[in-house]
Amino acid sequence: MDEMAFMSNAHAINTSCASATPCRLFNSTPNGEGNEFYRMKRLTESRKDSEGERHEPEIKYLRYHWTENPLYCEYDGDKRRYNQKIKGMSREQIAQELDIDYNASVEGRVYPSFPSDTWDLEYDPTKQTYAWLDNSHGGRDPHALVIAQIDPRTHYIDIIDSIFVNLDITTMANFVA
Repeated sequence: MDEMAFMSNAHAINTSCASATPCRLFNSTPNGEGNEFYRMKRLTESRKDSEGERHEPEIKYLRYHWTENPLYCEYDGDKRRYNQKIKGMSREQIAQELDIDYNASVEGRVYPSFPSDTWDLEYDPTKQTYAWLDNSHGGRDPHALVIAQIDPRTHYIDIIDSIFVNLDITTMANFVA
């Protein structure tokens, strides 16, 4: 599945072809985290389920950076080739096409510098809980939903969970409800 992160029906296609073949290859440049390609990429990592049980990766992940491509000659170890390649590219295009950066590869991110994979925080029932929603309003950017609590000791905002999804406004409203 070439450029899977950009396929509008990638989940349905992935599901339907799963029974047709024992081997599927998923290929794409990054397009944020709210798509089937990123979901499949997450299956390449060790993770804990809701009961705290650890699960090993389910699929193999191969990542090839452009500097490893022999067609681009040998990487010279400095930024000359990189600076040459980024001329005329937007920040999102650079993240997507060169840096393999899922976090910064989507235009219109609500919090572009917010790291999505820093550490896990648990929900604390004794703290006030807040939900923030940024609608895409029909744009290219996904809806963003953040669940947070404020730590009364430090006054830091603890992000308990977040999701970036590409849904129509009605489906997103039902999801939030």
